[in-house]
This record gives sequence, structure tokens and C-alpha cells, in this order.
Amino acid sequence: MLKKLQTFDEIYSEVESLSQNNFDRAIPLGKLEVMSPKRLRHVNNKKIINLTDYSQNQLLQKLNFSVTDYFRDTEQLQMDRLSYRLEQANKREYVFRMTKNGSYSLRGVVTTQKYQKFDALDILDSLHEELGKSALNRLRFDSNIYDDDCPDDFRLSMMLNEAQSVMKELGRKFAFSCGLSLFTSEIGRLSLYLNQIFMRMACTNGIVVPDSSGVEKHRHVGGIIDWFKKKLHKVLNSSKENFSEILSIYSNMENILIESLDDMKKTIIASLCSFELPYTAHYQNVYKIIEKSYPSFSLQSLVNGLTDYTQRMPLSQRFKVERGVGEWLINPNQYEKVLVEAKSTELSEVKELEDKKDAKK
Repeated sequence: MLKKLQTFDEIYSEVESLSQNNFDRAIPLGKLEVMSPKRLRHVNNKKIINLTDYSQNQLLQKLNFSVTDYFRDTEQLQMDRLSYRLEQANKREYVFRMTKNGSYSLRGVVTTQKYQKFDALDILDSLHEELGKSALNRLRFDSNIYDDDCPDDFRLSMMLNEAQSVMKELGRKFAFSCGLSLFTSEIGRLSLYLNQIFMRMACTNGIVVPDSSGVEKHRHVGGIIDWFKKKLHKVLNSSKENFSEILSIYSNMENILIESLDDMKKTIIASLCSFELPYTAHYQNVYKIIEKSYPSFSLQSLVNGLTDYTQRMPLSQRFKVERGVGEWLINPNQYEKVLVEAKSTELSEVKELEDKKDAKK
């Protein structure tokens, strides 16, 4: 069954509803007083800021603390040192940015006052302004837009309906569409990325193609809105231009066979290592998907299994796999290296690592 994508109006309503529970503030660090090492208060409005582990580490690093040494101190010494550094940081015009997440605690990152807010609703408003209603009605959107583990990370995939004609010509198993993938952090933790994307519509996976003409990146500083509107057209056009060629490479992967069960496991492990992911935690699950869902062991079924499985991962890890597989589609040398590496992989060593991991539990 082909994946059901959402319309622009459906996505907009969802983001707008979520945005009603979010807020954004910029507070000079010198306006914060320390109540405890993980609890700050605004000196003017007395608003309490409860730090998560992540935002506490961000704050300490930006204030040039040695995090290891800091946590060795007593709680009172931590508070005294933090108070002093916050006061000094105010002179450097750092600010503390906050977003309310689903658990109603606050998390934030420290940035400078050059930061320019550009959140999910701003992005959708810019899309509407730049492309117009008629163009947006020809787009379909991936519904998996927020990361459960990092609720301030926003991912939007826009697929072009025009790609459907190519899909029909090549048959159901090559049900692909092309478009644009956008990845950012609503609190400025990450830059804004625009990428070409190619998605198998029968599942939930995406393949990001990271060639020089298809990737654009901008920090959350002045000019980001104008930059976004300009680059939006460039990336969408590149995606349409490259679609047929990418689809041809993908279909040819079906002819690159992986001979045995063990060879497929080795190739999965080599692939995960090339994407800098911990293979012992994932390779068995990827293999089960391939064994259950695809009739033959080929490079194409490896691509499908990897990108299917990673939809369950946090967006940062998912992005690594989609980007890595995308490199295979524009540079065969990349997957050839993985196939060579797989031949030297010893499953006995992998089993030994798994046994050690289980013993620690």
C-alpha cells in the first residue's frame, strides 16, 4: 500500500496547533539568577527555568566551563561559579533561548543576539508566500515532522506530484517521488538544511542526495528568510532534473546481488559503520526487515531495508543513513567500498561484542 502523505493545509494545521503550546524568549544571561545548578530564575519577571541535562551542558560549554571539573564541585560551589560566569557573559551579549517541549519543561541553547528566529510556522508561511497556493496543492508532505527525542528538531519532506508519471512507467516496485527535504532546529541548535530527496512511496523511507548542487545550509542569523526563499527554488529544480537519473541507478541496484545470508549481515554491518552508527544495536533488526520484506538479497534490498528501519531512529541518526545511501546513488565508489569492507568483516567478532554487551546488562 502506498504511503499516504499530507496536504499543505493538514501540515499547517498540525504545526499551528503545536505552536500554540510553544514560546520563544531571548534573555540576556546576566538577567538570570541561580536557584540551583539546574534551576534559574529571571530577575525581572521571576520566571523559573528548569534546565534539562542537554541545555545545562550547552550552557556550561558556552560559558567555558570544564564540564567534568564542574560536576566534581559541591552544589554551592557550582552555583557560585555559575552565577559569576552568567554575570560576565552578559557583557558579551549572549542570550538564553527557550522552547517549551511536550513535557512542559524548558530547554534551550545559548547563542548570540545575532540569532534570527525561523521556526516551523515561519517556514510554512514562507513556503506559502514564495510558491503560492496552486503550487503547494501539487505537493505532498511527510507527516513525520518532529523528533520524539529532540522535540525542537523539525523535519519536513515535500514531494512533487509530477514524479508520479515516472513511477507509473517503471511499475509499482519503483514507486518513487522526488522533492525537497528540510531539516532544522527551532531553537537554533542546528543550521537550516535544504536537500534533494527521493522517497519510496510504498514505505516511509527517504533518500537524501547530498551532491554539491543539492545541499544548501544556513545558520540561524540575519538574512535566513531571504536565503530560504532563494534556495528553495534551486533545490526543487535540481531534484526534478536529477530524478530520472537517480531512479535509474536505484533500479539497477537490483542486479547487484549479495550471495548469502551471512554476506547480507556483513554488508549491513559495513554499511552502518560507514554511516557512523553503532551496528551491534541495529544490524539484526535491519536484516529481519530485509528477510521479511524483499524477495532477493541485492544492493537494492539493502538500501530499502536500511532506510525502512531508520525511520524508527531519532532524526539525527535517520539523516545520517538517508544521506549515506544518497551518496551511493550519485557515487558508486561509495557502496563499492562498503561491499569490499563487508568481505573482511568477521561475524564471530560481532557475536563476541554482542555477548559482552549482554553480559554487562
